[in-house]
Amino acid sequence: MDSQDFANEAMHVSLVSLIVNIVLTLFKLIAGILGHSLAMVTDAVHSASDVFSTAIIMLGISSAAKETDDENLHRHERFEVTAGMILSLVLVIIGVLLAWHSIRSMTSAQSAARYIPGSIALLAAIISIVCKEAMYHYTMRSAIRCSFDALRTDAWAHRFDAFSSVISLLGIIGARLADPILDAVASVFICLFIFKAALDIFLDSLSKKASHSWHKEAEVLTIAETVPGVESIDLLHTRLVGKKIYADLDITVDGSLSLSEAHRIAAKVRDTVNENFEEIEHTTVRVYPPEAVKEER
Repeated sequence: MDSQDFANEAMHVSLVSLIVNIVLTLFKLIAGILGHSLAMVTDAVHSASDVFSTAIIMLGISSAAKETDDENLHRHERFEVTAGMILSLVLVIIGVLLAWHSIRSMTSAQSAARYIPGSIALLAAIISIVCKEAMYHYTMRSAIRCSFDALRTDAWAHRFDAFSSVISLLGIIGARLADPILDAVASVFICLFIFKAALDIFLDSLSKKASHSWHKEAEVLTIAETVPGVESIDLLHTRLVGKKIYADLDITVDGSLSLSEAHRIAAKVRDTVNENFEEIEHTTVRVYPPEAVKEER
């Protein structure tokens, strides 16, 4: 399988993951409301965070699978950063509200007594655990085969969601057999998973905003300088977007060369860099005569 085949497989797996997350989120939300289970409603919110994460992964795979110019790349990065920060804030607000409501239920015997979870909430927790654990193994196998770190992240999101549903299940069983307050206790614990999801999304957005450079820049510089006709490399900038690397180079060539010859050298630099570094997804090379470089300085 070539890289395009792996990208297609990763996109297919992510689409399955997205559909499962949406269906489970809606099912758990409805089951939580109808079954009077705070734990299940909170668990549904946790699953909703996975819907966004999977959608971002799909955008990343789609972007990596096709040629991306600088303008579209920056637009894509800005969208991920902005959307990620907004979602993390929304999750924190919802998590705080759910935790506050759950704590109120725990401190009010009358309120807690009303929320004895129904059998539909119990069924939703069991289905969620089975589906999420199955999705973990399904996604992880593809992540290993395709070498997509984003899919590994998505796989672990499924596993954490399964853990969240286990807590929900224990709370619902405890509320039905012992004390209704245990459903609210489970809801508070699941809020911790929501806060963790919000923190992970926020830190990932900060990482993208920082636009880290690649640790192999010196090697790229050395390779580019070996191309015949290159007098100097005046700029080398790399960006990490997920697992892919994007490189920008400014090169200086003999000012007496024709425009077509200068562009031929630039194309050779681009091809040489891409051939020597398979991690690099896209390379942009701008060419300048020595006079233009001196004027800029």
